Amino acid sequence: MRDTLAQLRQNGYRTAVCTNKLQQATEMVLSGLDLAGLFDGVAGGDRYPVRKPDKRHLLGLIAELGGSAERAVMIGDSENDAAAAHAAAVPLVMMSYGYARVDPATLGAAAVLDRFADLPGALERLGLAP
Repeated sequence: MRDTLAQLRQNGYRTAVCTNKLQQATEMVLSGLDLAGLFDGVAGGDRYPVRKPDKRHLLGLIAELGGSAERAVMIGDSENDAAAAHAAAVPLVMMSYGYARVDPATLGAAAVLDRFADLPGALERLGLAP
């Protein structure tokens, strides 16, 4: 994961974490795993007055980073991720593993990946350039 995130950033992508887990806990985990420096932003579930699947959670983070829904992509692993992306009109790439209680292929993603390392190639194939 670390190498893929570093590659994405070298390719010009900005990266962020949008999670319903608490902000402070998320930041501690990222720091503990030495991943914090690979993200431009973090929006925990207590950062805004709403949480995923409410689109304002995702759109708030995108706006804080100076982005727009048209130039963003949600990489997800759950129904909440899919719902937030669809509500925000943000393209969705689902990981085949994670929290989804249903087959990720049924959640309307532009791509479903088995390996995080496949993400840069998938973004390129989908025309989702930085």
